[in-house]
Amino acid sequence: MDEEHERKWRCKGCGRLLGIVEHDRLEIRFARGHQYRVTLPVTCVCRNPQCNTLNELAVGQPDQTLEVNAGN
Repeated sequence: MDEEHERKWRCKGCGRLLGIVEHDRLEIRFARGHQYRVTLPVTCVCRNPQCNTLNELAVGQPDQTLEVNAGN
């Protein structure tokens, strides 16, 4: 992924990392090596059993759950 343009998408309820956004695609990784790249818009429920918050993300959507990678 292009580190300059990637952003972390976090749950709006608990802050858990949901995926990495680059342009109009979202990269999702699970345990056991499962990895997916999907196009936006996307909706998911947080996997944290104490949270279960519904999260939504669309192309160009200003979202407080995104943080820009500082390249570290």
